[in-house]
Amino acid sequence: MPVSDASRAPSVPAALAEAAHRSPHAVALEHRGRRRTYARLLDDVARLARGLYELGVRPGHRVAIVCEMHPEAVIAFHAALRIGAVAVLHDPTSTARELRRAFEDHSAVVAIADRQAIPALRHLPPDVHPKAVIAVDPPCRTSVRVRRAMQARLAAVQHLRRLPLRHRPRPLDHAIPWRLLLASSPLSPAHPQPAARDLALLQYTIGADGELLGAMLTHANLVASARQLGSLWRDEVSACVCATVPLHEPAGAYVGLISALLDGGSLVLAPSTDDALAALRRGRATVLAATPPVLHRLARAAAETGGDLSAVHRALTLQQDLDAELARRWRELTRCPVDIGYVRAECGISVAGTFDAEHPDALGRALPEVRVSVGADAELFIAGPQVFHGYWNRPDETAHVLSGDGWMRTGDRAHLAAGRGIDHLLASRARIVTPDGRSVSPLEVAATLMGHPDVVEARVGGTALDGGGEEVEAAVVLRDGSACTAEDLRRFVGQRLSPVKVPARIAILAGGAAQ
Repeated sequence: MPVSDASRAPSVPAALAEAAHRSPHAVALEHRGRRRTYARLLDDVARLARGLYELGVRPGHRVAIVCEMHPEAVIAFHAALRIGAVAVLHDPTSTARELRRAFEDHSAVVAIADRQAIPALRHLPPDVHPKAVIAVDPPCRTSVRVRRAMQARLAAVQHLRRLPLRHRPRPLDHAIPWRLLLASSPLSPAHPQPAARDLALLQYTIGADGELLGAMLTHANLVASARQLGSLWRDEVSACVCATVPLHEPAGAYVGLISALLDGGSLVLAPSTDDALAALRRGRATVLAATPPVLHRLARAAAETGGDLSAVHRALTLQQDLDAELARRWRELTRCPVDIGYVRAECGISVAGTFDAEHPDALGRALPEVRVSVGADAELFIAGPQVFHGYWNRPDETAHVLSGDGWMRTGDRAHLAAGRGIDHLLASRARIVTPDGRSVSPLEVAATLMGHPDVVEARVGGTALDGGGEEVEAAVVLRDGSACTAEDLRRFVGQRLSPVKVPARIAILAGGAAQ
């Protein structure tokens, strides 16, 4: 079936069920030694979907997922999509202010969150907080503790099930244990499936003016993206993909939530470099998706310990600061090439190609069913079945980006060359990429600094780190007579933004000279 036929493309739940039907006993998920077969994954998804449905979640409702990289986040994502709800992914280190900004936009009715993120959710104002919060306990929790939690909170759960969504919820004094919902009976296979054109995911990004934009992606968009990305490693037998990029990032969502699973392969979740190294040493992972800093740390650790990474047949990096020396070292260790991908929240990973030391700035060719073009001002345009359907509640921004004939403006400037696809990305919308793959908008950090009463001007940028990646740095001009220090400003930002966005250094300028 061609991925370009959106009307006939299956939904994400249908594609996952098809993969499970083909290989029910194959390993679908692995995380720190814990493995789930496709049959077990599908059963967990059906049980959680039934629990969410009994809580009142219905098609079109938004379900916020505020989780680190672990199997429960994957199950939560697919359970929300199974009942036709819309998944919204959030960084679990987000502050209450950051979450409020997003929740005011998408109005999620339920949040599935790691315990560490629940305090921030409790600080949401009553008019935007979700009806219920499902607390994901660490895997080390014992069954005894879970049973006690169930007994202590059962009354709260029964109340929430009786509470219609049209009524304003009460403050979140209680969180529903994850395993209580997972103990539900499975959702019937006859329960209506979402349609290919139904909304499946809101992928948030920061716009050119610093505004928060939710890219609307349908089931057809996600299935098309999964098949396009899977074409990179389709020649691998029983591909096992090791994902290291956080799931709330566009690259992490496409690699860690849909591509390997919908393609019938195995997925290894590696939230840390140690997890990735352990997975690679076990020899299961044949494809690695990581940022250049993670590749650098893995190569260094393997060289120091004499580790064998030869089981890896392909590496995919979704960041542009890959250097020739790192690519050479990685090829020596694994005897495999390194692919570079161009990723956007609005269109997934649409362009990828093998790193070429002679053309280090080249990003490669468009993936199957993807079309790329360059306008008169060298702006890059992308079209294909993976392109999003607009920004949530942002008609003006949507009209600016989508042309109406299938083409999407990226805002990036590029050069196309015959035989090499995107030969050079001349300029990209400003963003700072941390070593672990998190994206930081300089505009967002600068706007936060400008919110301080003593700051009259702020400039934010990224500084390259040894081994790859960047850290946030800022320079500010204070009002006359201010006694504010750099540490005061860092605390100010830290109260409003997640830790990764807090500038490592802030230079205080006066009359153009640093104090």
